[in-house]
Amino acid sequence: MDVTTILKKYPKRRDSVIEILHEIQNHDPQNYLSEESLKKVATHINLPLAQIYGIVGYYSMLSLNPRKKFVIQVCKSPICGMLGSQSIYDAVKVKISARPDSANLFTIEKVECLGQCNQSPCMMINKEIYGNLTPQKIESIIEEIVISEQNAQK
Repeated sequence: MDVTTILKKYPKRRDSVIEILHEIQNHDPQNYLSEESLKKVATHINLPLAQIYGIVGYYSMLSLNPRKKFVIQVCKSPICGMLGSQSIYDAVKVKISARPDSANLFTIEKVECLGQCNQSPCMMINKEIYGNLTPQKIESIIEEIVISEQNAQK
């Protein structure tokens, strides 16, 4: 769905901007918000482009950079940090780099908080939360996604 079609679905009100940005990003093949898209949103909502950039910059789920099919967001909140989020981040990087067939599938990001402190350390892949992580759990999670993608391409 193109940006113009998405914008037609929403009223020209500021309180719609987050929903609009999410929908545009979710329909983009590279899972991000382009400058062209942001300009259209600014015009539709009647806000300065700088303010739209400020909104995108504030929310970790929105991105100005192209991303791959699976976006892995590792929580780096103080609680997750104390319980090993850096080792989780490192394990994800190692697992992805060890499998050449996974390099084009994943984007890895550190985010401030996923709001899942009771499951620390945690990460989110697209919209699914994974909690109480260990480096060993990372291995099986990534492996399962890669195998599922390979099977889908057959």
